[in-house]
Amino acid sequence: MKHHVRGALSLALLILVLSGCRTIDRVRKNETLYFVGGFSSWDFEPMRRDANNPYRFKMGRMMTWKGDGQFKFGTKINNWENQYHPYTANAPFSYTLAIRDSSENNTWLLHEAESNRAYKMSLDTGVWPMKFVMFPFDAYPAVYISGDAAGGGAMNPAYALSPVDNNPYIMSWQGTLRPGTFNFLCEGYSGGEGSGGESPGDPGPVFQPWKDRLTPDGSEQQVDLSDSGGGRGWLIEKEGVYLVVFDQLQEYAQVIRCGD
Repeated sequence: MKHHVRGALSLALLILVLSGCRTIDRVRKNETLYFVGGFSSWDFEPMRRDANNPYRFKMGRMMTWKGDGQFKFGTKINNWENQYHPYTANAPFSYTLAIRDSSENNTWLLHEAESNRAYKMSLDTGVWPMKFVMFPFDAYPAVYISGDAAGGGAMNPAYALSPVDNNPYIMSWQGTLRPGTFNFLCEGYSGGEGSGGESPGDPGPVFQPWKDRLTPDGSEQQVDLSDSGGGRGWLIEKEGVYLVVFDQLQEYAQVIRCGD
């Protein structure tokens, strides 16, 4: 009898492991996932694949109320089969468990009182159970270019970025950078994860490139948020005038050398 029980447990464990492997194998074939719900008028909006985790997809967006707070995630545009959704119907945005199948039409639900503000969200399909994370995000009111490429130390900000078209999430700066590295040092406070300082003016976290000494190529390069001071930076190899655009909601930066 004891051997029978151990065998049954081993078989159950094997089935669970194999189920997880099959899930990850399916996910590996997805180039992206799509946010779909009332906030997008049920259009499919592509998410960003995490540069450091091919199974994790991220998005930052304004959740403007349109009369329907339901949402979930698709694998192909206009394909309603095998979508990612919560285990329960009308799950709150704090509900983290996700599953992919067509058996249920469950969705997450953001209420009107929780809407009309920015949120960041991610869906990690490489863990079991799959994990969904969502939290409100307020822009850091002050962001600086920091590092020896800007003429200062790692925590010695030299240049302040300015909002673009009064958008607090997208900021830019143009000026001279020298050979060296830099990242973005934040001051102020924000809702949700990575809150940094507790009041305006307190030292905040650092937005850094997804890998160290990343060479700018003019494209939208992913950034990570670090509360520990950050250790990675963009590598400037040639002194010159650069345009820097930073989107703290979508978590990307563009560094463009002017005149090239």
